[in-house]
Amino acid sequence: MSVRKAQYGLKELESLGMIKKTIRKGKTDVYELTNREEWKEIERDSELEAEREKVKASLSKLEEKDAEFPDFCFPDYNSLGVQK
Repeated sequence: MSVRKAQYGLKELESLGMIKKTIRKGKTDVYELTNREEWKEIERDSELEAEREKVKASLSKLEEKDAEFPDFCFPDYNSLGVQK
């Protein structure tokens, strides 16, 4: 992770009230976790929620397909003398 991404993440957490920043002149800043009661509610984006639902549906379909194909469809490498 880049330093810039970490800075953006800290700024976002601070804006949500999850951390508190103490600026120390001439030294590194100190970040502290706040009490959960101080956290702001995260706004949910309806488009993002729709994408999450699509992903959940896709994962469910994949799990169903996996259940259709039992393990005997795949070779037993131990019986072939192949070591993993």
